[in-house]
Amino acid sequence: MKNKFLILFIVVLIVLTGIFIYEKTLNSPKDTKSNDEVVAEVNGEKIYLSDVALHYFSSVVAYKIQKEEIKKNFGEEGLEELSKYEPDPMKSLNSIIDNKLLVQYAKSKGYREDEEYFKNLVSEQKKWFHYELNGLPPDINFDPASKKLFDEASKLIKDMVRKSGLSEEEFFNKKYIPTLKDAAIVHSMFNDLEKSIKIPEPTEEEIEEYMKKYKGTVTFMKLTYDSYREAEREKNLIEKSSNPEGEMLKRASKVDYMNFSKMEELPPWLKNAIKEDREPTYFEIAEYNGKYYLVCILEVKKPPSLKELKEFIIEDIKRRKLNEEREKLRSKLIDELRSKGDIKILNKEKVINLKNEIP
Repeated sequence: MKNKFLILFIVVLIVLTGIFIYEKTLNSPKDTKSNDEVVAEVNGEKIYLSDVALHYFSSVVAYKIQKEEIKKNFGEEGLEELSKYEPDPMKSLNSIIDNKLLVQYAKSKGYREDEEYFKNLVSEQKKWFHYELNGLPPDINFDPASKKLFDEASKLIKDMVRKSGLSEEEFFNKKYIPTLKDAAIVHSMFNDLEKSIKIPEPTEEEIEEYMKKYKGTVTFMKLTYDSYREAEREKNLIEKSSNPEGEMLKRASKVDYMNFSKMEELPPWLKNAIKEDREPTYFEIAEYNGKYYLVCILEVKKPPSLKELKEFIIEDIKRRKLNEEREKLRSKLIDELRSKGDIKILNKEKVINLKNEIP
């Protein structure tokens, strides 16, 4: 994704929006917990309705922004992966339960925060907190719909800081630091647990399969004729004009592109129009199946060779496998902690009803 910071967005950007929204619904701007409701307990540790609202409302805003950015950069097909992360109040509650179980377990085993990881988390959070209060830098180019959501959330966070009576630094330390420390403690624990994971070297089959995603691209315009003479006449007229590409576009009406892993995948007329010894832009006439194609080749990007990419591919496959094993390890540990833990869901209906309170 062009805006890589979106990965951080769920954790960073609107984390406090849900608190403020839910404070307004409770009419308790100073202390949400004072007239809040306990909806669950994890080994005696309370989870308030506002905790779930915070997580859920934050996720909704972040999800909407990521949806807009993915549509802009990748089209509708890019939304399939995102759909499995669609926010839901019960998902939020279960995520909070899982995190509490992991933090409690890590602390019980004597783990302390990974200092380097904690330092990086604080640095990232402070940067985004600054953006929230002072606006995005010019190099971050949000989609207009995403920018609107960001600005709306920023107004809420600015208002929270103002009403708190705290300085920006005090507010950050009070609202962010405890959560970041917990995250760094869990990270430290998993760094230790992951030492037992052994990742095998990728097979040649896996590498070849991976290579298929690195396609080449040919960008072109084309016109179709019934005779070679007709195609040649048009080619000469276009090439003699002061702006051949512009003249071609007037006739063709659009620029096309095709992806390919091997030249053989391209339609014969296009494959025949591409000349290995010529630099774009150029015009060629290609015949296929009784038709003559006048093709303007604008750009040809060949797929990278296996030699060029092999080292990167091997590392990336191993990284993906490691991430899969990490997730399995995390899921297994959470299952064990859930089976042994004292988890009470006290008001499921109130949690589900948060769907009706999205601002």
